[in-house]
Amino acid sequence: MAPLTAFRFPTEETKFPFANRGLDFFGPFYIEDKQGKIEKLYELTFKCLVTRAVHLETCPDLNTDTFLNAYRRFTCRRCQPILLYSDKVKIFVGASEELKKSVKALDKDKIYKALAAVKTTWKFNPPYGPHFGGVRKRLIQSAKRTLLIFLGSMRLSIDIFETIMVEVEAILNSRHLTNVADQPENEEPLTPNHFLIQRPYSSLPPGNFGDQQPASFKNWKHVQQLVNHVWRRLIKEYLPTLLKRRKWTDNNQPPLNLGDVVWVLKDLTPRGIWPLGRVVETSPGRDGEVRVAKVKTAYGSFVRPVAGLARVFSS
Repeated sequence: MAPLTAFRFPTEETKFPFANRGLDFFGPFYIEDKQGKIEKLYELTFKCLVTRAVHLETCPDLNTDTFLNAYRRFTCRRCQPILLYSDKVKIFVGASEELKKSVKALDKDKIYKALAAVKTTWKFNPPYGPHFGGVRKRLIQSAKRTLLIFLGSMRLSIDIFETIMVEVEAILNSRHLTNVADQPENEEPLTPNHFLIQRPYSSLPPGNFGDQQPASFKNWKHVQQLVNHVWRRLIKEYLPTLLKRRKWTDNNQPPLNLGDVVWVLKDLTPRGIWPLGRVVETSPGRDGEVRVAKVKTAYGSFVRPVAGLARVFSS
C-alpha cells in the first residue's frame, strides 16, 4: 500500500478544517412543493481531507451557477480552501474556469491584491478515474447509498428534506476517528466535531419517538422518525464494512489482543452513539483462535463474538 499523500497532513497553511477539501455530488432526491409539484434536488458534499469532517449543501440542479452559489455559501461559513479535489466533470471544470477569471479580475485591484493572501489550487482526477478520489468518497458512499435507498422514492417538503440532511451531517461528524486516552470510558474519542466545534456531539436527539406513533402528528417529530430510520440503515451499511472478512484458510489476519480498540457492531445502537470499546479479555478456542472477547465501553462491559467487533486501533 502506498504512503499517504501530502494533502492528508496539516501544514502551517492548512491547519484549519476544510483547508484541503474534496467535492462530489449525489442524488437526485424528490421534493413536493406547496402546489404539489415534484422537483429534483441534489446534495453537494464537502469532505475535509485532513480532519475527515463532512459538510452537505442542497442544490436544485447540476449546473455551474448553482454549484458556485453553494460553494460560496460554504466558503463564507467555513474558509477559503487551499486545495480542492474533484472528478473531472463538466460542472467542476466550468466552475474552475469561472473562478480563475474572477481571481484575475480581482488581482487588478491593488487593495484586493494586497489582501488576497490565500490562493486556491483546484486539482482534478484523471478522466474516467473516480477511484482516485477514494479518500473523499469512501465514507460518503455508505451514507449516499443509505439516503438514496431510503429517501429516493419519498416526496418530502423542502423543510423536512433539508433538516434530514443536516441531521445526517451531524451524525457523520460525530463518528470516532481514534482514541486519545487509555480508557475509553474516561475520555471521549477524537471525532471531526472536535475540530469543528470542540465538542464530540453537535446535537443529540431531542427525544425517543417510536415507530408506533403516527407519522403525521407533528412535522418535526416526523423528521426525527425519518432520521432514526436513516441511522439504523447507516449502521447496517457502514459498520460492517469496517470488519474484514477473510477465508477461513487465511491466517494472515492478526487476532484481537488485549488493549485493542474496537467498534462494537450492533443494530440497536442509539442514534449518534458510535459504540467504541477496549478489549479487556479474550477467549481462545481449542485451536488457539480467538472467537470471543470481552469489551469494556463507556456504557459497561460486554462479551461479544469477534465477528461483531471491528478493530480500529491496535494496542
